[in-house]
Amino acid sequence: MKRIYLFILGLCTPAILSAQASIRFKVPGQDLWGLKDRSGKTVVPATYSSIGKFKNGRYIIYKTSFETGMMNEYGQILLPPTYSSIYDLDSIVQVRKDGKSGILNRDLKEVLPLQYQHLQHFDSFYIAKYAGKFGVLNPDFSIAIPFEHGIVYHNSIYSRQFLLYDNGKYALADIRNKILVPQEYEFISGPQYGLYVGMKDGKITLFDDKGKKLWNSDYKDCIILDADHIAVKNAEDIYGVVNRTGKIVIPFQYHIISAINEDMYIVQNTRNLWGVVNATNKVVIPFDYAESFAFKKKIAPVKNSKQLYGYINKLGKPVTDFIYDKANLFSGDYALVTKNNLSGLVDVQGKEVLPLKYDIVSVVIDNHVYVIKNKEHFILDLSKPDAVVKKYDYIDIGDYLQHLLDEKADYPILARNKDGQYGYIDAKGNELTPFMYYNAGSFIDDHASVMYKGALVLIDKHGNILPER
Repeated sequence: MKRIYLFILGLCTPAILSAQASIRFKVPGQDLWGLKDRSGKTVVPATYSSIGKFKNGRYIIYKTSFETGMMNEYGQILLPPTYSSIYDLDSIVQVRKDGKSGILNRDLKEVLPLQYQHLQHFDSFYIAKYAGKFGVLNPDFSIAIPFEHGIVYHNSIYSRQFLLYDNGKYALADIRNKILVPQEYEFISGPQYGLYVGMKDGKITLFDDKGKKLWNSDYKDCIILDADHIAVKNAEDIYGVVNRTGKIVIPFQYHIISAINEDMYIVQNTRNLWGVVNATNKVVIPFDYAESFAFKKKIAPVKNSKQLYGYINKLGKPVTDFIYDKANLFSGDYALVTKNNLSGLVDVQGKEVLPLKYDIVSVVIDNHVYVIKNKEHFILDLSKPDAVVKKYDYIDIGDYLQHLLDEKADYPILARNKDGQYGYIDAKGNELTPFMYYNAGSFIDDHASVMYKGALVLIDKHGNILPER
């Protein structure tokens, strides 16, 4: 299994794919998409601004970003591109048109009319807005909570409880429309760790997930840290910690209590310095640090009074010197550090495994790290300190990482050499195709569109050309 450690790149949630007879293609450098069959014959000319991944036997197609439709793998239109949005949710298809949302079944037949101003799908219910009022629908589209509320909130994927808001007041109800907390609170937040916090007439009330009052107080603020620890602020703007019964477990002596992290409280004292105390308020890590911090891999990046960063362990002992302008949480076995606007990596022992000499350090895949220096892209092997595997004018590593989420670890990586020619490499920098393309795009459905000898052709991951027909 590949070990992948990200430092600057975001990833998207992968779609569920299935095999298809056709291949999507995109004209390099243009937002024009079409379909070819696997013999190379053009099924749909490149006239769409985008074609989504093949799912449930069909594609979502985009004439423009607001003109959405659906076609099958043979290019036949299933839904004309007249919808503002389409979401293919496996068992249903949610559509929106002319400001109204509805539901189609798997056969694309309407099962819930396009009459809802708002429609949000969850696993076991829908939050909807009809005739200006919010309510909740069951999976069979029967009404669970009537359409009579100003707003309905749902804050947890694990709960079927809802915050109802009307006329400046909140209530808490369950999916059967049973009121758990009456509609008399100016504010209700939660659930967090199965707890809700309500504000009424300047007083804070803590509720469990059945709506039972656990305690009521004059505290000015309330932060749920876990199921039995709640940070609260008193009239003097000083924080302490109470439990579910309201008993004080950490005295009121801190300016901020930010979190519990690995069974410890990260706190800021009244001198604006950060440290760590345990559940008995014993100082575990002295108040020596200028910023809040968190532990990962039992190590935390911290900033000292000289505004320099280093790493400490859970005992508060330094793991590195305090020499960095910025230090980050660990991603796997490595953490990104910077100094004088240059970046490198340290490992969990605090050793610099990549010198601080790169403009960007983006990702580690196994022992290979992708970096940029002076606008040139490099692949380095961390098992051979600072050893360059390959150097390119450009590497599109982000596209490769997206395909890894689809469990396609052998997907080629688009790169450009110093002569401006495009080709494809693997994660270790080995060339998979010749660098001979004038322009090239990402791999889509196991093929990539490239400009070769003045023509747009499709190639497979070995560089074989799919004949144009």
